[in-house]
Amino acid sequence: DGVFIFDVSTPYKYENILADNAFVYEYDDLFLSWQNYFNKKTGLCDFYLTFFIKNGASWKRYDETQKQRKYALNRLEKMLAEAGLTVVETVSDIDFSPMAEDSDRCFFVCKKAKT
Repeated sequence: DGVFIFDVSTPYKYENILADNAFVYEYDDLFLSWQNYFNKKTGLCDFYLTFFIKNGASWKRYDETQKQRKYALNRLEKMLAEAGLTVVETVSDIDFSPMAEDSDRCFFVCKKAKT
């Protein structure tokens, strides 16, 4: 009788926010350079991140790569149904605000389907 809740980036986010964009964040003890490459045909987004973290009087560099896949939200609902879960609700944030065309995240609230 539990609830399964998870979130994903929306197709809107992959296509309009992440896309092939670069981001730079600078703080007192952290510098981050983040480059994305999004392939619309495959739905894959490659992330290349370089962190510089302050370590006393010096800085230490860390490089990281990630790969994420874009899924249509209705495709995820179908996959959940195939796994025996019912989608109770989809919302765009942890405050349960409703989904909109430009929502960047989708939270799925699911329960085990009744048999």
